[in-house]
Amino acid sequence: MAGVPYDIIKQTENYYQNVAHLIFSMLGLGCRSEVKIADGRIDTLVETKNFVYCFEFKINKTADEALAQIDTKEYLLPWTGSGKKLFKVGVNFDSEKRNIGEWKYTTA
Repeated sequence: MAGVPYDIIKQTENYYQNVAHLIFSMLGLGCRSEVKIADGRIDTLVETKNFVYCFEFKINKTADEALAQIDTKEYLLPWTGSGKKLFKVGVNFDSEKRNIGEWKYTTA
């Protein structure tokens, strides 16, 4: 993302979410964005035969805040019991650097 010219980057969370969605899709991963569940919307969900990755994106915040939202809203609850390994991924985009500032993951 650092190679994208600064004047075409929008400083919004949705812009970076869109870029991530396109990357996952181009890699052929089962990717969905704005996945509605009982208590909110998952920014991006990548699901494979054996794994589910729940991504929450923030801009100019922290990866910990993103992970906390996944927990608070229980985003992975619908996949509990699916037999798949569940991952929570918090990503913070740094608008000044125009790139990922920090990311963390945990398993559910």
